[in-house]
Amino acid sequence: LRQEGVMYSRFPRHIQQEYSGYQVIRPIHYPVPVSPVVPKFYGYYAPVDDDGKVNDEGYYDASDDDDYPVGGPSPILLIEECGDPIDSSELSLDDRCECYSHVVRLHHAGFVQNSFYVRNILVQPGPLTRPPAERSREIPSFRIIDFGRGQIFDEKELEGLSEDAKQVALFKKFQEAELAEDASAHEALGLDFSDY
Repeated sequence: LRQEGVMYSRFPRHIQQEYSGYQVIRPIHYPVPVSPVVPKFYGYYAPVDDDGKVNDEGYYDASDDDDYPVGGPSPILLIEECGDPIDSSELSLDDRCECYSHVVRLHHAGFVQNSFYVRNILVQPGPLTRPPAERSREIPSFRIIDFGRGQIFDEKELEGLSEDAKQVALFKKFQEAELAEDASAHEALGLDFSDY
């Protein structure tokens, strides 16, 4: 949960905010809606001990495979409610391409989710700029979630390198992860490069 909190805190504002309009997001050859890619992040809250020290180590060290209870108050990650997991077989080609554009925008912003499954793309009636009674599944709003395994390209790691060396480092660091995630996205969304 802490890792996910770190990821959300590092996301640039532009991938969490509502926009209106369309943009060409390469490699897609036609405009797609520019909407938030990830839920809005309201904070990672962890319990503190009597000395005011953050006390989430038991939860940080625990894994899904552990078979023992972790006691005490648990940390929480407070994010925007974003709906239900998609069923890609029920989405139009345009909606599937919009979901794929979210993956591409994450990569362009220097992030890799590293756990791309359709269960990690949520949908709710939109547009979210309208009151709930005026929203519809005809204008869906999609978000990518689950960044516990995510990676960040951190420009601080590249300080002191020439611009050419920075480009090479960026390419090497994320090429494999981005390509794997891109392939997973195509498979999960039922997309082929000829679809866009």
